[in-house]
Amino acid sequence: MDKSEEKFYEIYYKNILPKLETLEPERKQMLNILNKSASDSSQFKEFKKLVKSICTKDFENELSIKWNNQSTRKKISIEKSNIFPKYNKIEYDDAIQGIYKDTEFYVQEMELLLEGKKEPKTVFKGIAICIHSNKTVKVQTIVTSKNDTATHNRLMPIPMMFILSMIFLLLGISVLITILKGVITEDITRGIFGSIASIVAGIRTFYLAVRQIKYEQKLQNVKLEDLNFGKRFNVYSEDQIEARFLVTPAFMDRLQNLQTAFGTRNIKCSFFDDKIIFAISTSKDLFEIGNLFVPLTDKRQIETFYKELISIYNMIDYFKLTEKTGL
Repeated sequence: MDKSEEKFYEIYYKNILPKLETLEPERKQMLNILNKSASDSSQFKEFKKLVKSICTKDFENELSIKWNNQSTRKKISIEKSNIFPKYNKIEYDDAIQGIYKDTEFYVQEMELLLEGKKEPKTVFKGIAICIHSNKTVKVQTIVTSKNDTATHNRLMPIPMMFILSMIFLLLGISVLITILKGVITEDITRGIFGSIASIVAGIRTFYLAVRQIKYEQKLQNVKLEDLNFGKRFNVYSEDQIEARFLVTPAFMDRLQNLQTAFGTRNIKCSFFDDKIIFAISTSKDLFEIGNLFVPLTDKRQIETFYKELISIYNMIDYFKLTEKTGL
């Protein structure tokens, strides 16, 4: 057990576990109420918040991390990372900001939504992690899970964008021709405006697809020596050499550890400027402690908590090492 782990569990056993033990009877009581009737779930949410606040307070003081429910969007650079799909609404949940070995990091639990005429569609739900580096990369490098097309601030694959643009154009043109031939005699003004709107939507979608192609042509598909990693991930970069300096075997290993720690198959990251951003798709709560259906004294919850936190620390350790070696 290293010093970080010793410190973590020392805080847990000395400060946190005794407090959780006092709350265990309340958890059992609330669970009985839930089993007997359809109670208001808000009280369970408040209980969960109480448990988390008790746990996080001691960790904040000792580990230089801070929980809040405020947006860290300005710190994470969602759009510039180019690993998130197109969205027009964002909902934030818990956030953590901290310093480990003089390195700032931010963790944000969030849901990205695309709102339209119908029900909002969730295009990303999970956790974004931003790690600041003392070194600036020259070009952007992106790593995504296989078959993940929800990137580059777009919602759908480029071929689908072209198909959609053709549908809009053909629909608009056909309606306009029908009006001009005199087939449609009622509500002509509305029909003309509708056809023009459809044509404009088609042209705009076509333009966005072409612009996306031009941008993505800058990103080359990077072939790595690790074939197993290549089966699970795609790597794109504007510079093959720099990409190989960034995506090393040690980085691959830590990326997969991060994936395992947060219990997900879908993970992606982006190197740009002086940052690296990870996007982890998961429906679980960030650093969850206080599950109503599990005893508060169950050590497995705190172990999961530790694995999640240490996976971030390990990634920072990797970047601190590359700074020293000049890679």
